[in-house]
Amino acid sequence: MSATFTLQSDSYTVYLSKPQWSGEDNKLNKNISIFDFWDNDFEAVDIDISSQPLRLIGLEKDEFGFCFPLCFPFGHNSIVTKFENINEMMNNHEEVTISGLGNSMDGTYIIKDFKFETLDKGRGYFAWELVLEKS
Repeated sequence: MSATFTLQSDSYTVYLSKPQWSGEDNKLNKNISIFDFWDNDFEAVDIDISSQPLRLIGLEKDEFGFCFPLCFPFGHNSIVTKFENINEMMNNHEEVTISGLGNSMDGTYIIKDFKFETLDKGRGYFAWELVLEKS
């Protein structure tokens, strides 16, 4: 079993460490209309699903962050490159195929939000959060 999963669009392929165990949230948002009748009766009608975002959180270690400028000419896939590519996919509203997470989560999505923060700059650890919408 691989320790990574893949985000692939027409423009980029990015490999990220698998999300934290129980670090996913696949909630369902619904459109519901409520009718208030004159006789003080109420009726709720389930119209449809408004959204079903998939939220993943994980940790990433930059294995190459300290080899600059030695490894720069070789085009390594540093954490900076990975995060820039994910931001480009999000900004361009590209469809992204997720694979490597299992049948329940693998599929085609649009990236709704992506953010990251430095946890330990000296060691190159970053926390990331990816919010996807089923396409």
